[in-house]
Amino acid sequence: MSFLFYDPMFTPDIPLDLTSSDLLLLFSRHAIDPSSVSKIGRNTFSLFSSSHPYLLKSSLSIFQLRSIVFALDYFSKINPDSLEVPFVLDSVESSPSNCLVLLTYVSGNPLTCDDYQPIFDFLAHGSSFFSLFELSPFYSDLKLKPEDHFFATMSADILHMISSNPLYQPLLSFFSIGPPDKTPCLIHGDLIFQNILRSSVSSSRFCLIDWEFSGVFYRSFDYAWLLVMSCVYQLCDVHDLVTFSNNCPNERYFILFSYLRLLLRLSQVRHRSEVHALQELRFIRMLSRFLDIYDLPSLAYP
Repeated sequence: MSFLFYDPMFTPDIPLDLTSSDLLLLFSRHAIDPSSVSKIGRNTFSLFSSSHPYLLKSSLSIFQLRSIVFALDYFSKINPDSLEVPFVLDSVESSPSNCLVLLTYVSGNPLTCDDYQPIFDFLAHGSSFFSLFELSPFYSDLKLKPEDHFFATMSADILHMISSNPLYQPLLSFFSIGPPDKTPCLIHGDLIFQNILRSSVSSSRFCLIDWEFSGVFYRSFDYAWLLVMSCVYQLCDVHDLVTFSNNCPNERYFILFSYLRLLLRLSQVRHRSEVHALQELRFIRMLSRFLDIYDLPSLAYP
């Protein structure tokens, strides 16, 4: 069982070295003034060249960089009318843990409450953004395979958490077999409402941002994460999942995966504050309700 050398849930926050020769060369190629760099996220920076705003993702592993580049390049070839995404302008594999990806800036407006139900309805009828983006069953790329994706490594971490915590051990047999459908497909990796914007150019188009966890994985991963995080942000309730789901045999598996993904992260940070510990209790309760609804093994409460 392999484990990442950094927290698999999040890219580490490593300060951007503005004196790095790789970074200065990247800036030079795109006429970017180093003084225009502004940090807008954990590892995301806004930049301005002589004419265009750009985004820079930093502190990536080489594999993460290649996953982002593959996903966005693949998506740009499909170019659906309803969805706008960033384009990869340049990338630098500078070291195993601090690679750089330069992206076009995509602008839009946050979704409103009125947008939630139409998007849920859109997804619930099998029209997930990524249902059209399955790769060939014979897909092969020496640099990028679904079983190598760091979400697969997260599966190993979750499996370890389940095995070592008596509360979760009843889930072991269901989780350990993996998703029923292992058809490789493009995933965004963090498909939540906060990462979907209504395009500022056209009200009929959406923008999808923050592709930090994108790459190749399996069907329904994004859809399940969207549903679970919608419960977390109280946009829907656990009991609503039955209405939204059952379009793919993977959905029960990845809804469970998504809950355990949250609990894995909270198990790593619960010591930081009482708020994290209370969040963990809340998500355990949500997970327990989900297991009952989907007739899955119950948690081993004492």
